[in-house]
Amino acid sequence: MTITIAHLYYDILNLYGESGNLKILKYALEKSGYKVIIKFVTVDDILEFDTYDLVYMGMGIPENFNIIIKHLKKYRKDIKSYIENNKVFISTGNSYELFGKYIDLDNNHINTLGIFNFTSKIQDNRLVSEVSAKCKLFDEEIIGFLNTTTFNNNHKHSFLTYNLNDKVINEGVLYKNFIGTYVVGPILARNPLLLEYVIKLLIKDNNYKLCDISFIKEAYQDTITRRSNK
Repeated sequence: MTITIAHLYYDILNLYGESGNLKILKYALEKSGYKVIIKFVTVDDILEFDTYDLVYMGMGIPENFNIIIKHLKKYRKDIKSYIENNKVFISTGNSYELFGKYIDLDNNHINTLGIFNFTSKIQDNRLVSEVSAKCKLFDEEIIGFLNTTTFNNNHKHSFLTYNLNDKVINEGVLYKNFIGTYVVGPILARNPLLLEYVIKLLIKDNNYKLCDISFIKEAYQDTITRRSNK
């Protein structure tokens, strides 16, 4: 079985080592016996959503969003169909803002894809923090890192809930097999249950045997233990 992954805007949505999400996913799939093809696509490339098993977008600087959204809007119907047809789409960091209604960045109002009913707005202060979040997929917490100046409080399809500066934040998007979140880290490399969840979505076979990812599980548990002891 061959898994085809599209890494969208790999060259301009590439902050904080978020390509590590695809590296660990490729590693785990190949060690489990599957062939993985990663297609690196960027602005002005032709996007062929009917050929992708998973689409991934990472974090980037907001100044590039106007360029990206101009390209993405050509494929809005394809993206919406891709999501509605339960295909796997992962968007980490601020890139998932592109799927809301608009982004307000200083005096720059960016109309985005409008696939989900939320908006994003720049904050006065940069949000930088390690987080432990409740997740709608399983009981185990999601761990990761925040470093962003924009934020939204998305209640309808929120993916994670956590406390930040004494405020409860419901953020991200979990809709069918679309996962979007500000949490980076990279999130798949730090959270073994989430990694396995994504692999199951791609394999569509509950009887598959996942390779040994004990090194991820041990690192995850070390983090949880360290935080609980503070």
